[in-house]
Amino acid sequence: PISEHGTPSQSYQPSPGDVVRLKSGGPEMTVSSIEGDTSFCAWMNNDNRLELEPIAIICLEPANKKHD
Repeated sequence: PISEHGTPSQSYQPSPGDVVRLKSGGPEMTVSSIEGDTSFCAWMNNDNRLELEPIAIICLEPANKKHD
């Protein structure tokens, strides 16, 4: 959906502790904190090392979301 200002509206608002993934797929990540429109997400990479990256909230969905 597009907001009245012509920008995509964000229907999903994650909270710290939520398990999410990118809408395009990828590993499950845990939201560690949120600053504005950015979620800081943590996950274990293939080398079993902790990764932490800022990701735009609009790119995320709940990890348990069912796809058609």
